[in-house]
Amino acid sequence: MRSDLGVGGLARRLSLALALALTLALGAAAQAGAAAPPDAFYAAVNRHLVERHVLPRFDRLRGAARELRSAGGALCQAPGAGRLEDARRGFHAAMDAWMGVQHLRFGPAELFSRADRFYFWPQARGKVGPAVEKLLAGGGIPAPGRMPTASAAAQGLPALEYLLFERGAALLRADAAAKRRCALLLAVTRNIHAIADGLAADWAGGRVDFRRAMASPGPANLYYKTHKDAAAALFQSLHDGLEAVAASRIRPVLGASPAAARPRLAEQRASGRSTRNIVSGLQALAAMYRDKDGGGFTRLVRARGEVKLDALMHRAFGLTIATARSIGKPLEAAVRDETLRPRVAKLLLQVRALKQIVRTRLATAIGLAVGFNALDGD
Repeated sequence: MRSDLGVGGLARRLSLALALALTLALGAAAQAGAAAPPDAFYAAVNRHLVERHVLPRFDRLRGAARELRSAGGALCQAPGAGRLEDARRGFHAAMDAWMGVQHLRFGPAELFSRADRFYFWPQARGKVGPAVEKLLAGGGIPAPGRMPTASAAAQGLPALEYLLFERGAALLRADAAAKRRCALLLAVTRNIHAIADGLAADWAGGRVDFRRAMASPGPANLYYKTHKDAAAALFQSLHDGLEAVAASRIRPVLGASPAAARPRLAEQRASGRSTRNIVSGLQALAAMYRDKDGGGFTRLVRARGEVKLDALMHRAFGLTIATARSIGKPLEAAVRDETLRPRVAKLLLQVRALKQIVRTRLATAIGLAVGFNALDGD
């Protein structure tokens, strides 16, 4: 068992996984000099991804945020255990919706630092509780419309998790402190709804109309000069989404051995979502590669005659998601469980290998490249 869990075993497995990925990449090297796909090919893929993947998911996030705000209001209007559970369910629904779009961190998500203010993680490790308590202690709960000026750690879903799960019982007390907590909870849920609404609006019209920016590149477009440029932004999101799963969600928690595991670094321990977020995030990335209508990057891959690569991508995503589901417990518990820890280690290797295939063979096949990101080097 030790060889599965220790540094040596992990390194050997990683070497094998990456060797497989690189071998597959070399099999496509002969095609590297082939003519790039026409810009019209990228245009069709972009249009499908925006209309079928991006817009519905941001609309779902806006709806979940609206319901969350309503549940928070009901809780504070008449505090009780049942309404606290309703608000917690609303939180989970909003988190599920966020995990469906968290890889799309360009365009509207970059404007006004929306992504960081909505979900300030992993930067928020150890910062959320103090940021929330500082607002409560100072009595300086921002008025409506002023929440964006507060610390990002106190603005979004991590702050709401702290209020609902780590300090949920404090919301039910009949005292002035509970009223202050409810006032902050309402401010946070309003802010979450406002950010989600802005994201959805700017993707489908709004002040930015990013759907139009993706669909109509050219000299006058501030974002993209060609359809290939727009496709590159989507492709980068696919790669970086996998990188984030490995580098931010799994590796810091797993450690090199059971003794070196760091369960305290697991995502959203209070709400028990660490493994759930990994599964949801991988499912969103798989859908970006190929949705139920056969769109996404799979269309471009098949148009290039890369049928085997397409099958490999489907198989790799399927196996990786199956491994994530098989863990069955929050990551912080699984990394110290003799039975489950090998599954977490296996998942890390699979995500890394899948990312490497995307970065090499898939990038070559569809004529796109992966740029630098802050997590590179995982």
